[in-house]
Amino acid sequence: MGRHIVALTPSQIKNGIKAVWYARMFSQTAFGFVKLSIALLYWRIFSISKTFTYFLYGTIGFNFVVTTIWLVMTIKCIPVSANWDLSQLATAKCIQDHVTVEFAFFAGG
Repeated sequence: MGRHIVALTPSQIKNGIKAVWYARMFSQTAFGFVKLSIALLYWRIFSISKTFTYFLYGTIGFNFVVTTIWLVMTIKCIPVSANWDLSQLATAKCIQDHVTVEFAFFAGG
């Protein structure tokens, strides 16, 4: 942290990208659990009608699907190590970057 990329060795760059990749995986999972806990809190407090309960079930299901798709898109390259080892990108099969960016706009909104 705090150094320009030109001052880093290739192994340090690889380890940095790997750490960011793992942090992104865990943060997206954590955000999914936060959304789930808020929906369950609303269900506990405001479950007045069946319609609202069904709406919350739909919201929980939708958030589960979005979080799962986001996690799959985070593992965007096969083999997985190609996500942080840039030397493997030539032979790896990856989802294009613009697809993941557009889904991030959708999921974040």
